[in-house]
Amino acid sequence: MSFQDLNLNTPLRNALEEMGIQKPTPIQEQAFAPVMSGRDVVGIAQTGTGKTYAYLLPLLRMLKFSKQKNPRILIMVPTRELVVQVVEEIDKLAKYINLRVAGIYGGVNINTQQQELQRGLDIVVATPRRLYDLVLRRAVQLKSIQKFVIDEVDVMLDLGFKFQVNNIIELLPPNRQSIMFSATMTETVEEMINENFNAPEKISIAVSGTPLDNIQQQGYILPNFNTKANLLKHLFSDKETFKKILIFISDKRIADRLFDSLGQKFPGEVSLVHTGKSQNYRLKNVEDFLSIFRKNLVNVGFNLFDPIDGLLIPKQLEEKINLENRSYFSTVVGLAFRKLDVFGYYKFVTAVKNINLLPNRKGMIKQKKIKAFSKFAFKGISASVLVIYTILFGLSFWNIHSYNSKLTNYNNVLKTHEIKSSEKEKISKELGKITKTLTLSKSLKSNKEASYRILAQVAMSVPKRVKFDSVDYNGSNQIVIKGEAASDQDILKLIENLGSQELVTQASLGQMNYKGNTGSSNIKKGFTVFVKVKG
Repeated sequence: MSFQDLNLNTPLRNALEEMGIQKPTPIQEQAFAPVMSGRDVVGIAQTGTGKTYAYLLPLLRMLKFSKQKNPRILIMVPTRELVVQVVEEIDKLAKYINLRVAGIYGGVNINTQQQELQRGLDIVVATPRRLYDLVLRRAVQLKSIQKFVIDEVDVMLDLGFKFQVNNIIELLPPNRQSIMFSATMTETVEEMINENFNAPEKISIAVSGTPLDNIQQQGYILPNFNTKANLLKHLFSDKETFKKILIFISDKRIADRLFDSLGQKFPGEVSLVHTGKSQNYRLKNVEDFLSIFRKNLVNVGFNLFDPIDGLLIPKQLEEKINLENRSYFSTVVGLAFRKLDVFGYYKFVTAVKNINLLPNRKGMIKQKKIKAFSKFAFKGISASVLVIYTILFGLSFWNIHSYNSKLTNYNNVLKTHEIKSSEKEKISKELGKITKTLTLSKSLKSNKEASYRILAQVAMSVPKRVKFDSVDYNGSNQIVIKGEAASDQDILKLIENLGSQELVTQASLGQMNYKGNTGSSNIKKGFTVFVKVKG
């Protein structure tokens, strides 16, 4: 069967053709029609079977263009990295489709994600905890969700997201289509299906624990960590065979050790991903891993996994290894490694015979001697530095004491100058008021009947950006002021100040006019103000 038989539209077929994907996988082939029918679907398929496209292809095929803000498709996945991966796959498939999609996960600014949701989306891919936090903030409305997908639901429940998942499901409309994919069918998963799914159609392809036909698996018995590291270094030296490598490790501490060991052999080609690293660091390493592979360069990545899961053990090993003791099994069997060929299938590679996998003990003894000498030398240098520092500190103490005395004297002198400066400033302000009053009095044509108290109050009312051209007293308890100001606000401030004076009964605006060229940025406002004073 080809994608032509699945009745995909032209934009989706063109996107698949550009990615070099020609045939659907079994899970994609069997899940397409049930999802397109609108029924609830439960798919049991392990990682690597193509289940992401199994639900994305029919959902994108049915999705119509819309300008509504509330999302119509909700996809929940357990981890941040999986959110990023699903969003990237949607972008690839929707290359020729007008689509709005966003990934919602923790470890980044929640306010930024809230703003993105409020702008409007068609598809939301989210982790349960961050989505639930945004729901509590009322940043997203789930009332328009038509298609609800839970991917890797068994992992999601193992991580403790059952509370958030159940609360989110309660907010979804009852007439939605629900789609679930899981690697295993546990009692908890079965319980969730019975509570939230309406007579779902079940599809089972490559249940977790069963070997896939397109994957060759092989186990190696290795005695210790150094042996495993030496084997990996030897194998990865063949850059024609090993172009993209993933190493799964069950412990973060061992992952850090192996990262340091391989980094010495392949500098700049090794990246590390586990829960002890920040989200940005993990995403950057994953992206670097993918980008370098695109350039056909050698790279190595790490993640945590259960080494028993998906590993086919030969019969001759089953008699020697207790498969129930996973820690012992993990230590003895070691790491499995696989190569991605051009068709997207995983293949395990075998070790080369007649190579020394044991650690170089002579070299290790030499390194210990070097470390011991370096430690002794470091202690001697540290002691010498301490003596020199003590002497320099004693000499510096007296210099600091002398400088503190000088600084105290300077502060006293500065304080005296500050007092004198403040007194001078105060006197200057008083002189300014007197000068302004005298200036205004000289501009009066007849000042015999005008009180100098009134003139002083007029002088104190002038804002900084107001200039008087004339101050006339008309003999009827009224003063006429003509002048110019920088703005209307300055004129209004003048009138307000005048009206608050003790000897002024009323201040009012007579007229306003422009002074100067109206096209200039420095144009002034001319004004006439009438001031009634007490008789």
